[in-house]
Amino acid sequence: MEYKKKLALSLVKVVENVVPGLSSAIELMEIATPLTYQDWGHRYRGSVAGWSRRMEKVSSFEHKLLINSPIQHFLFVGIYSVLEPFLGGYPVSMHTGNLAANYILENH
Repeated sequence: MEYKKKLALSLVKVVENVVPGLSSAIELMEIATPLTYQDWGHRYRGSVAGWSRRMEKVSSFEHKLLINSPIQHFLFVGIYSVLEPFLGGYPVSMHTGNLAANYILENH
């Protein structure tokens, strides 16, 4: 844990070259690594999003979702469906669910 904290603080110092005063503005810092995602989040191999980044798997949806599946008319939503992760958890689930619903309404 100390190593992760030391590494995080060194990254903050680097960013302070662009955002002066950043370190003094931090009130709470949460630090995670792929091992954290694997152990605590039960994420596949510690991934933050998606099982694969191979672009040939990307279908429509503005190239933001991995929706191809072996099951016809089955769309993936949630953290493992996005190529561009943001915020994580609940917001991603809501956003991808909304994109899937809009896709269905527009194409079927």
